[in-house]
Amino acid sequence: MDKYSDKIKIIDNASRLQSENGFEYEEETDALYRRKKTNTRKSLAPLFVYLILREHSNAENKLTQQKIIELLKAEPYEIEIERKAVSRIIHNLTDSEIGIYSDSHTGTWYGESC
Repeated sequence: MDKYSDKIKIIDNASRLQSENGFEYEEETDALYRRKKTNTRKSLAPLFVYLILREHSNAENKLTQQKIIELLKAEPYEIEIERKAVSRIIHNLTDSEIGIYSDSHTGTWYGESC
């Protein structure tokens, strides 16, 4: 070792970047890898609407959009979504051909078509 070796300080890249750029490296890195907050309950709304229709409706007992919204607000779902969102979900479910049928005059139901 030479006479200068005792004065050399070993610095990792994070410390070097922090001192050179004047920012907190760890906080910035954490922000990049931190999961973005999503409302998982609302993202499950199509599944919840399907379950509601499957449990509470049939060809004789059709549900209106307002009734579906009320059931979504209650337990166990406990989510609040707009009427337009329910309309989109119902439209997508009827297009998927999984047994959901809708009539603009009478309502929406699960089961066989009338």
